[in-house]
Amino acid sequence: MNQHSVILWDLENTLYPFSPAFGPAVRQAIVKTIADLQLDITPAQAWDMAQPTFPLQTIQKLERLTPYSRRELFLRFHDNLEANFIAPDPALTHELTHCTAKHALITHSSRKFAARALDRLGVGHLFPEHVRITAEDMGGVGKNEAAKPILIALQRLNAHLRDAVMVDDRDENLRHAKALGLATILVGNRGEELDSLYCDAFFPTAGSFLRQYNAGQVFTSTPQPSPAHLHVCKP
Repeated sequence: MNQHSVILWDLENTLYPFSPAFGPAVRQAIVKTIADLQLDITPAQAWDMAQPTFPLQTIQKLERLTPYSRRELFLRFHDNLEANFIAPDPALTHELTHCTAKHALITHSSRKFAARALDRLGVGHLFPEHVRITAEDMGGVGKNEAAKPILIALQRLNAHLRDAVMVDDRDENLRHAKALGLATILVGNRGEELDSLYCDAFFPTAGSFLRQYNAGQVFTSTPQPSPAHLHVCKP
């Protein structure tokens, strides 16, 4: 049995990968958000205004046009973001279902979107409401800024630091997990593993990590690993 009994998961581009359908879904969510704000902007203007790849750029523009903070607008956007751009992954669902670990979600997304995304993936039942640490719980503090989200998740699972491994698609989001002594896993295909500072192992997908985890591979936390010490695992 793996020595880590808890897995802390990121959501976006970790439990599911981004796809070409993400851009249109983002634009639709921004148009809906602008309509909800009742701004003097037509749907066509809102569509042109929306940045499909980096929604935060459009949210920054809206911040200048409304009395709402960037955090409030980001939550409104995620509440309006549908999850139909996410492709269910039967292999991931299989591995999660047969995994003996307890799971928690730590995401900058809103609670409503996280629920839609998990249901779309078919794994919502594996992430009860109390272990979904979302933007509402973080109070504007990001995973890359503080250890608070990690500590909240472990407290809700009644777990110790030594019990947990954290999985994310951004190396900087693993910084505080590494400082706390958690084992850290980086997933994705953006080349971040080449100059990673905070991860112990790299996998191309969440599913490939889980296959190794379920097979009993041990993941050991090492202090401030360098690229030379990074363990890169094949699918």
